[in-house]
Amino acid sequence: MASWHLQFPSEPPLTIAVNVSGKQFMQPDLVGHVAQILHETHLDTGSLGVEFTESVALQDTERTALVLGELKALGVHTSIDDLALDIHR
Repeated sequence: MASWHLQFPSEPPLTIAVNVSGKQFMQPDLVGHVAQILHETHLDTGSLGVEFTESVALQDTERTALVLGELKALGVHTSIDDLALDIHR
C-alpha cells in the first residue's frame, strides 16, 4: 500500500481494509503487531482499516472497547463487518 501511494498519489489517499479473525482480535499483542507493521512499512495509519465481525466484538466487550480505543489512538480505522465505527473517547 505504501508503494501504491508513491506510484498513484490520490486525494484522499488509497486505503486498505484487513479482516481480522476472532482469534487474532483476542491476541494480547494485536495492537502492538499492527503498530510494528505500520512502522516497518511506512504506511500512514489513516490508510489502514481493521475489520472484524460483530460476534468478535460481543465476545468480550471490555477487551473490544480497549482494542478499538488503542487502534483509534494509532489512527487506524475500524469497522464491524461493513459498518464504519467512529469512537469518541
